[in-house]
Amino acid sequence: MTTVEFELAAADPSVVGTPVAVEAKCHPARRGAWFVVPVGGRQRWSAEGDHCVLTALLPCGATVTESIALTGPTVQTVLHLGEYGDRLSLFTTARQRVWGSFADPAYHSAWVRLWRQSPTKKWEVVPWPGPPVGRTDGAVAFQLSLPPMPHMVQTGGYGITPQLTVLPSSPQVRLTVLPAAGRTPWLATFVTTDDLPGEALRGYLACGALSAARMVADSAAGPEESLMGRLARDYLSLRAASPEKVKSLPAQLTSDDAVIQGWRLLTGGRQPDQDRARAAFLQAVDLGTPLFPEGLRLLADGLRRLGDRQTTTALMNLAPLMEAADLAGPTTAFAGTEPDRPAARATSAASDWLPHTQPLAATPSSGTVVVKPELLTSTPSAGVVIVPHAQDLWLRREGHVAQEAVEVLTDVSLWKLTADRWQRLSHVLDSVLSAIRSADVAALQDKIMEVELLGPTRASSVNKSAIAPPADVDRLVGTLIEVISVAVDEQGADRPDGRG
Repeated sequence: MTTVEFELAAADPSVVGTPVAVEAKCHPARRGAWFVVPVGGRQRWSAEGDHCVLTALLPCGATVTESIALTGPTVQTVLHLGEYGDRLSLFTTARQRVWGSFADPAYHSAWVRLWRQSPTKKWEVVPWPGPPVGRTDGAVAFQLSLPPMPHMVQTGGYGITPQLTVLPSSPQVRLTVLPAAGRTPWLATFVTTDDLPGEALRGYLACGALSAARMVADSAAGPEESLMGRLARDYLSLRAASPEKVKSLPAQLTSDDAVIQGWRLLTGGRQPDQDRARAAFLQAVDLGTPLFPEGLRLLADGLRRLGDRQTTTALMNLAPLMEAADLAGPTTAFAGTEPDRPAARATSAASDWLPHTQPLAATPSSGTVVVKPELLTSTPSAGVVIVPHAQDLWLRREGHVAQEAVEVLTDVSLWKLTADRWQRLSHVLDSVLSAIRSADVAALQDKIMEVELLGPTRASSVNKSAIAPPADVDRLVGTLIEVISVAVDEQGADRPDGRG
């Protein structure tokens, strides 16, 4: 009999205390002993035989193994988490995938922005909290300190599908954005908090390690359990087909809470309470997008299961979100231009112009121009479309392209079109702005040509429903003209002859 003592070690001190499920196995044909060991902690047990194998099953789904020779009455060792010893790698699948680089030209215009929901349930863009706390060509990390209100982060860029990610209600949120490798540019967002037991539970739940999740849930339970831990525990009980009895809802109700309550009412008692379950599911829809992908899936399943007129209508309203959602990660994410406008085919043109974007590329491209300060500080409510970061804006030296664009845009203010045609033109103008931001001269030429093609015709000139430019189109045109003019002026100022 040998007494074995091991320490679970990680390089990142911020993960110390995270509960991890570890198996100690001395006989291949027998079941090993399982322990919940905190990172930085020690575990002791008695072993038989010549050697023993330690296997740590991590919240990200990966395993770390150490073989120990039992050479005396007492053996001490250290089980290192190695490459999984930081918060991103331990709690998410980021380490297990291949990523690209923000140095790739496809990501030069990549950005991230923050949305907040007001007490009136209106979503609005708010200023980005601060600069990155970590940056490499392959990842950008931020530490966010947020008030206790619903938040989402949105990523996007020219040619990149805009995606929103639900943020947990936590005083400190760690956000890491990574660029994908391959032909099609897209951005992955990973979110973690300082709630180490809750993050471990959420990770085990996401990767399907239910036995490990149960052990961690039992070891971490207590009166001071966090929101993340409580929700993960409740979803675990539903996943294990052993829902707890219906109990009182928390004071700060979330969409996840309402979904869990609905399923408890359907499955937790002797008789399903369909009326109260229906009310809970409809309340979940009203409260917004669940933090856990499990919650969004269960919400749709619950509405579908009840199948009455109210729940069918709610399910139809939920359909765009379900179509746009990515339910594979530990946090709910979906494609869309705004938090309440999910769309699987969302494009960057519809969201690039919004304010308060934080650029993700490390350095500006050559040819960057300085944009007037008022263009950087205005807000849509003030009537100006925002061009958030000068480093995203540049035009190549083809001055004739810029001049042609200004001439066409100047004519727009004199046009009279139908409301439908103005709406189509507005979308094209958004694309013009995206082309300018990404320095894509070919795209700029194409979009300016589209603007011309949407101009007045002989038939529209006598159409009684034709109107002058709507205010939002007029403001957008004015901003585009000013941005292009500033770019041309700045480029011209650098030349000996003063010409662009």
